[in-house]
Amino acid sequence: MIDYLQADYLRPNALADGVIESTYGDPFLADDTGDSLENVAALDLDALYLQSDETMLSLALSIAGDIFSNRGELSHLHGYDA
Repeated sequence: MIDYLQADYLRPNALADGVIESTYGDPFLADDTGDSLENVAALDLDALYLQSDETMLSLALSIAGDIFSNRGELSHLHGYDA
């Protein structure tokens, strides 16, 4: 039996809540919008944010579109790992 629920995993200090906190600072990368794959706004990167400490690298991104209103358009995408 694999006891993965009892393992001592590293966990971020702040849980992801959908808000890019001020601790991320300025974007590491900013991208023009309107240039997404197949013109799907939910795939259009606006900014990428990074922060790190001794053991953790965290990233956050903002996109031009609403991923929840485009579920049908995104059904061909796979492999996201949160």
